[in-house]
Amino acid sequence: YINIAVYDGVPVTLNQLYSEMKKSLNQRFYKGFEHIFYVSKHLVVKHLDPLLTPEDQQLWITSLENHDISSIKNFLYTLSAQGSYYEEDLIRIYLTSVLAQIRRFMKKYDFQQKPDLEEKYLKLFRIILEHPILYTIIQEMILFTQSLMKLAKNEKEKANYGKLTADLINDQYTNTAFSLSSAADTLGITPNYLSAVFSKYHEIPFKRYLQQYRLEQSKNTLIHTELTISEVAHANGFEDPNYYSKTFKEYAGLPPNRYRKRQRWKVEGGMEL
Repeated sequence: YINIAVYDGVPVTLNQLYSEMKKSLNQRFYKGFEHIFYVSKHLVVKHLDPLLTPEDQQLWITSLENHDISSIKNFLYTLSAQGSYYEEDLIRIYLTSVLAQIRRFMKKYDFQQKPDLEEKYLKLFRIILEHPILYTIIQEMILFTQSLMKLAKNEKEKANYGKLTADLINDQYTNTAFSLSSAADTLGITPNYLSAVFSKYHEIPFKRYLQQYRLEQSKNTLIHTELTISEVAHANGFEDPNYYSKTFKEYAGLPPNRYRKRQRWKVEGGMEL
């Protein structure tokens, strides 16, 4: 990786010649390596506001949420477009402003809690501040942003499956045959994947969530109907009435019959004897 500076101006002192050629080599930030830079061909450097406008911030927020990598690429590539040269220090500050938007996106999904991802983020920050080539900085930012988008998409998918499964439980809890496998079949995914996704989303395993949901629904059945305990169990997805009575007592602290009597006494304003 090399660049060559050629002095093609009027005669000057050796010190001036050296300074002019060194300054000319700074063009590598915009053009990369393997170039010959003539001192007479100066770049016209434009001023750049290092802070993002509200419109720019909204573009990043929207693009990240919608996984719109094309808009992000277009945004970043304008900084390295042929014939457009901005002050190097201001570009670096500008890109740290962009990185701040990326950071907010990371925090939304708690990605900063992932050590490997946090390390990559810090590495990207150093690249923005120190890397000698603008195009490489931009490419690294795009690659990092794409990886975040992929992770965020996976998180949204998991959240979606978690919600869809909860909806299925609401519809199917009375069906004694309803299970993790049947829910997975309905959603078109594997039971193992659904189990992992559901547990992460609801912070409780599928089986326990389903059981607690059925028990909660059975409370209403006990209070508002005259069904026998066996009938209450079947009406709320429990195949074995004895198992229902046992799990209900563990869950509510009282056997089903005792719970029914206590709740009805409360409704009637009486006292349990």
